[in-house]
Amino acid sequence: MRFVLLYAALVGLPLLGILAILRAGQNLTPPRAVAGVWKIESSLSAPQAGACLAAWNESDRPQMVVSQSGPHLQVILQGHSDLLMRGSIQGDTVILTAMEAPDLPDVPARVLRVDAILDDSPAPRRLVGWLNSGCGPQAEFIASWIPAEEGGP
Repeated sequence: MRFVLLYAALVGLPLLGILAILRAGQNLTPPRAVAGVWKIESSLSAPQAGACLAAWNESDRPQMVVSQSGPHLQVILQGHSDLLMRGSIQGDTVILTAMEAPDLPDVPARVLRVDAILDDSPAPRRLVGWLNSGCGPQAEFIASWIPAEEGGP
């Protein structure tokens, strides 16, 4: 009898715990997936984004590489130099803030910000929004996802 009770406790309780966890998580929805390589289509040169971004935008193929863990994003804007940004996605809204801007001395840290909406309607997927550099007016920000066979992840 003692063996049966011990067996029921050691097997039954973990099973009940797993069932409770599955029931609690059945209504959770994962965040939209935005990880990968995105080609920046908008011009971030002066005067649209401010003179402070003109040096960064000298690259002929600026792109951003997005790493995602749940709703948390880490983005490297690759242009003349790499720019690290962190942010999140909530629904279709992506908000990014620069963590460091070593090659952009006129841009104080945490001022460079991207607010964008994920747009799936036309192919390819796009992020459309605004870039605020803190040194000029907001600039339009457009980026298109690059599929893996074209150089994406």
